Amino acid sequence: MTLEIYPVVLELVRRLAPVLPRLRARSASLGDQMERALISVPLNVAEGAYSRGKNRQARYQTAAASAREALACWETAQALGLVQSDGAGARGAVPPRDRHARAADEISLLMRIAAAPER
Repeated sequence: MTLEIYPVVLELVRRLAPVLPRLRARSASLGDQMERALISVPLNVAEGAYSRGKNRQARYQTAAASAREALACWETAQALGLVQSDGAGARGAVPPRDRHARAADEISLLMRIAAAPER
């Protein structure tokens, strides 16, 4: 089973990956946590695509929670002044407002998938 959301979450990872070295340089622990959260999203979406019943929902819920965790890492880094909120320095980076909106949309979609009855 191929999900349309899978390439979308991979794109989320691609778009946020350029900030990881900058974040890690300022806070290794927050950078590592953001990386782990980003890695978890596509892995759980892929696993959920081949799971059934409650396992399927659990994988999609974990993917959604990890996506929200990655976004929270970014927001926390901004709040701490560890990264600039203007997106400077990351070639091809999505502006933060757009990044936040896209991530929120993807999290919302993952939650709807998790809540949907199995077909």
